[in-house]
Amino acid sequence: MKDQDRTKQQLIEELAQLRQHIADQQQINDNLPVLVATAGFDGYYKKVNAAFERMLGWSEEWLLSRHLMEFIHPDDHAAAIEAFERLKAGEAAINFVDRKQCKGGSYRWVSWVVIPVPDREVVFGIGEDITERRLAEEALRQSEERYRQLADSTPDVIYILDETGKLLYANRVAGAYFGASPESLVGKTQQDLFPSEKAKIHLERIQTAFETGEIGDREDLYRFGDREVWLNVRTIPLRDRQGRVTSLMGLCRDITARKQAEEALKKAHGELEEQVKNRTAELRAANDALRESEGNFRTLVETLPDAVVRGDLTGHITYASRQTLRMYGTDNADDILTKNPLDFFAPEDHENFRANLQKTLEEGVTRNVEYNLVRKDGTRFVGEVSAAAMNDMAGKPKGFVAILRDITERKQADEALCRLTERLSLATMAANVGIWDLDIPNNKLVWDESMFRLYGITPNDFGGAYEAWQAGVHPEDWPRVEAETQMALHGAKEFDTEFRVVWPNKSVHWIKANGLVQHDASGTAVRMLGTNRDITIRKQAEEAIRQSHDELQAIYDQAVEGIVIVDNKTANPIRANSAFCQLLGYTDESVPFISTEMLHPPGVLPTVLEYLDAVKEGSVARIDDLPFLRKDGSRVYADVVSSSIRYNECPCWISFFHDVTERHLAREALERERQSLWNMLQASDHERQVIAYDIHDGLAQYLAAAGMQLQVYDSLKENSPNDARKAYETAVQLVRQAHAESRRLISEVRHPVIDERGIETAITSLAYEQRQHGGPRIECHTSVEFDRLPPILENALYRMAQEALTNACKHSRSKKVTVSLIQEGQNVRLEVQDDGIGFDTEAIGTGCFGLESIRQRVRLLGGRLIIESQPGNGTLVRAVVPIVERQKEQ
Repeated sequence: MKDQDRTKQQLIEELAQLRQHIADQQQINDNLPVLVATAGFDGYYKKVNAAFERMLGWSEEWLLSRHLMEFIHPDDHAAAIEAFERLKAGEAAINFVDRKQCKGGSYRWVSWVVIPVPDREVVFGIGEDITERRLAEEALRQSEERYRQLADSTPDVIYILDETGKLLYANRVAGAYFGASPESLVGKTQQDLFPSEKAKIHLERIQTAFETGEIGDREDLYRFGDREVWLNVRTIPLRDRQGRVTSLMGLCRDITARKQAEEALKKAHGELEEQVKNRTAELRAANDALRESEGNFRTLVETLPDAVVRGDLTGHITYASRQTLRMYGTDNADDILTKNPLDFFAPEDHENFRANLQKTLEEGVTRNVEYNLVRKDGTRFVGEVSAAAMNDMAGKPKGFVAILRDITERKQADEALCRLTERLSLATMAANVGIWDLDIPNNKLVWDESMFRLYGITPNDFGGAYEAWQAGVHPEDWPRVEAETQMALHGAKEFDTEFRVVWPNKSVHWIKANGLVQHDASGTAVRMLGTNRDITIRKQAEEAIRQSHDELQAIYDQAVEGIVIVDNKTANPIRANSAFCQLLGYTDESVPFISTEMLHPPGVLPTVLEYLDAVKEGSVARIDDLPFLRKDGSRVYADVVSSSIRYNECPCWISFFHDVTERHLAREALERERQSLWNMLQASDHERQVIAYDIHDGLAQYLAAAGMQLQVYDSLKENSPNDARKAYETAVQLVRQAHAESRRLISEVRHPVIDERGIETAITSLAYEQRQHGGPRIECHTSVEFDRLPPILENALYRMAQEALTNACKHSRSKKVTVSLIQEGQNVRLEVQDDGIGFDTEAIGTGCFGLESIRQRVRLLGGRLIIESQPGNGTLVRAVVPIVERQKEQ
């Protein structure tokens, strides 16, 4: 009973501990800054954390009661369903992005990492809200597009050059000057765009700008087609993070009108100088001088690029220059002289005109007053007017003279600059770029809103001093960053660095920082301002690229296939892996000096060169079983696959080598085997032909003759018994000869004594039988320890001895032939030697079936054959084959 109570108490305590563990786990999930959710294979959420509820604004109870597709943007349904099916099918983990609908109807972008739990039929997902990053990326893209539109909308030429003078960018106005599209200008050189002399001057100026890094400002005359244009050319070096000039931006403004006006002013100035020199003469003829002065004044006025008018005290125009007529849009001066002066001004500027006219007459002059003016056709433009009062002899005002300048383009440029400034501000915010300003003497640090986001804090958490920035920098990076800051303050280097910051939630982010230092008259640093930019994603990408490079390098170094990269122009290898070097026997250092001729036998070079031409044309080419020469002169064979690539900005090709030397040797061995089998078939067929001839000429003839004698016997036995008896005896004798002939034929194919007594006795019997046919004297020597050999081996030795002995007796013309069968350990040696006429072993033809039969039998038995012979010195045929035990063979 006590044991039961104790067990019950233990269960209660374990249950309480389990509940506490579940509560602790729930609290951890609820406090996580990331989204955590569990969903079943049925498409319904099983569990979500507090961050998930806060982001969507729905309660967990509501979320668990609805199908998860109801919270996903319709455009993301297909991708979400596909990801869900892949997880259900067993894929280990999936990364994807979708948009979740919040309670208010808005959507949030979420990046998910989802892992399936198949045994529970659920998936577990961890998500990150990336809405702000998505919005920033979109804002940055729009900002870049607006900057490009701004460059194309300006009336000035804008271009960017590299150090060689090649165009990297040109706006729409630049294209208009050359009568081409901006895109077609990109990549053009100075020689492509200008005469050689002008191009040479341009290149010298470009080189100077890159060397000095100074801003250039000059005026120059250009010819575009049949039109001459004066341009004010301002060049600005563009630098990289290290301060190196990487390119040159140019701004060109058409100043042809101004140049014409300056020329006119110069001319007028010369005329006025002449008037001064002749002042005495002009005073003598005051009326003529006055008229001449009036004419000169009109000339000056008419050549000015600005409009000039005279008017009376009421503002009515009494004189208008030709430029005034052109600006107003008419050829008739009466269109101006008869008009109410208010007709030239937009209604909103009428009162302003009256007030400034009165001010001019009272004070004598007004300068640079802007008005919205109206042309004859009703179009508007912005003008800048400077006016002066004209007085009579008594000093009282009698009218005014005014100079009017069309500043519409300047106003548009100013407005574009303002818009650009606003867009830059928006872009820095959208791109998450922060701007900071440090007042060094007062230790006051000012951050914009983006800076707080970059460091994960609020303005209330920021102390506004240098030490407040230090608090956010990763402790491991601070000593280096502090040292670089001090170097920048002392002018040793620019402030350009990267470091990590630690947010209050302990997450780590990478920052790219740039700054400029301002000094007072004594050279003391008083101010430092700059920017911070979040480069965490870039750092992660760089790490991923580094890992990818390491993986590819490992594959390259450890591949069993040979890999080589070859320069298209020189056809010499640039780089090769160790497998390639091992295949051909070269070292890494010697690879660049290998030529095509060194790698291939001369006979295949035309094929190789044709193959390389195909590769250079851009096709993926393959060639199999290609022979290569190793450094030591030996041959290897490889299957090669090649294709064109660019390596270090140079056209190259890459080749993969698969060593097929063993396959090639196997093919050659197979071909030799096939040829050997063919030769054996020929030899076997020859043997059958010989046997057929022997049967036809011997056994068949005996049997036919015996049959004929038996027929004679049958026909004579009744009438001539004696003759019949002679025919019968003749027939019996022929049958006996046929029987002897058949035994001889059988012995030639496989002598019966082999099966009865073994190979040693069979060889001796063969020598004895051969002596019975006449010919040379035959000696037979045997010395073996074995009793019997396998039938196949015994038959092969017998047939080899038979072929060699027959050849010696028929062809050697020798007086003596020696046959030897000697056991040498686990081998048996068969020799047939004569002292006859001999022959040239190199001249053995394909028709020598006897010797070929011996050769193939020795090869099949795993032995070796030696044939020694020279004309006049006899012949030795020696075959050595291994002894195979009879029991194992059986």
